[in-house]
Amino acid sequence: MAFNPLQVGDKLIAVGEKLNNTGEKLKITSVKITTVGDAFLPAGTMVASITSIKQGAISIRNLLNPVATALTFIVNTLNNVEIPTVTFATKALEIAFVKFTFVSGITIGKIKPFSSIATRVNTVLTNVNSIRETLLTTTAAITSLIASFPSIRNDIRSGAADLTSAGDIMKESGTFITDAGKLIKI
Repeated sequence: MAFNPLQVGDKLIAVGEKLNNTGEKLKITSVKITTVGDAFLPAGTMVASITSIKQGAISIRNLLNPVATALTFIVNTLNNVEIPTVTFATKALEIAFVKFTFVSGITIGKIKPFSSIATRVNTVLTNVNSIRETLLTTTAAITSLIASFPSIRNDIRSGAADLTSAGDIMKESGTFITDAGKLIKI
């Protein structure tokens, strides 16, 4: 195949135009990515959304505080209810066809009739306290996440700036290759 400067020139011009178009698309994409990074600004949508979730978790945890207090009171009250018991020990004596029963001893004790109910209520209390601890952990994690937003935003902006630079370099290369193609065609 023989060297054809016109065909090579046309190919170089086409490649140069593609590079120019791609470079422009990279720059447009970098602007869009920068907009995504703006969501991580203190007044951005990400901060507002995540803060709203955090406030909701705090509110739920605060609403569960009196529930936990009430359940603790119920468990303690049920465990403290005692009912006295009296048991009589008797002896039977039979004299000439007459049966006599004598009380030979008295045992006084107590029972806790609501301890099984208290155990079930305590299980509910344990679950409520577990939810409260999970919500506390969640709010701490959200606080940490929000604290990392400036770094995330800076990384996004840095990546967008790199895309802009790549777009500029690609457009410059495209222009150079297009000019080279035009020179070869002369």
